[in-house]
Amino acid sequence: MLVVCEKQKTEEKKKHNEKVMQMQEEIKNKIYQKTKIELAVHSIAACIQICAHAMITVLEVKIITYEHNHLAAAGLSKNKMKKKMKIFQSHLQTSLNKKMLSPSEKMSEKKFEIVISFNKEKKNEKKKND
Repeated sequence: MLVVCEKQKTEEKKKHNEKVMQMQEEIKNKIYQKTKIELAVHSIAACIQICAHAMITVLEVKIITYEHNHLAAAGLSKNKMKKKMKIFQSHLQTSLNKKMLSPSEKMSEKKFEIVISFNKEKKNEKKKND
């Protein structure tokens, strides 16, 4: 009887150990799959970032080359071009300021007459006098 009880206990321990091992394997598989997915997502994000960086670099090179070619074609350096633009903007601003007069100057140039009457009788008297 004792031998039978011991056999049952060992069998139960084996079953329990098998269940524990099976659960551990399932947990390992889930962790592995999750890690695999995270690595895939990370690698995709890294690829996208690298591609975007490469595209931006190519665009920067094209823009710099484009600017350089146009400045070279005009025979101007970048600093000279900036100075000429500032001079042009200041000339433009002064010409706009000359064309746009302040409201008081505009009113003084125009000649007009303002008649204000407070009641109808004064207005009628003035008409009779004229």
